[in-house]
Parts: sequence; C-alpha cells; structure tokens
Amino acid sequence: MNGDQRSAHGITLPVDAERDTLKAKRLQDSTVQHNEKTLRLKSRGEVQQLTGEPTRAKRVCSPPGSITFMAIADAATAVAVSRVGPKFKEQKDD
Repeated sequence: MNGDQRSAHGITLPVDAERDTLKAKRLQDSTVQHNEKTLRLKSRGEVQQLTGEPTRAKRVCSPPGSITFMAIADAATAVAVSRVGPKFKEQKDD
C-alpha cells in the first residue's frame, strides 16, 4: 500500500508474479482503476473479474495513493519467506 499521495514507491521482486494495482484520483472517488483500466459494475451490480498483470522479477513501482497486490504462484509460506527475505526491499522513488 502506498499511502504517499505525492511519490511512487517501489520494491524489487525476486521472482515473477501477477500484479493488481488499485487507484483512484482522490480517496473519496466512486471511480477506481485496476491496472490503469476503470472498473465497471456488471448489469446486476457485480464487480467484474479482476485479472492480474504478469510481472517479471524486477523493480516494481506503486503509484502515489495506490494499493498493489503481488501474487506469487506456488509460493508456500516457508519458501516465500526464504526466497524473498532480505531481497524484498522497499525503495522510495523521487
């Protein structure tokens, strides 16, 4: 989660993942973007299915005021902790 409204923040992913980023222009907006596309309700009010954006192991930035989820396939808790551990560093982008 990037609560900073002015600066992007990034992390370095040690493995490939799927990225889901949710963002609104203002926190109170009723319109939300998912991976830079506006979310729309279906005819009966259901939220459309969200599909993650394939993301290679690299530096990934979250835009200001956004929430980003990274899904790592087949990551057992112990394996994820040992593989990510010290390599998973938060970095601020100015």
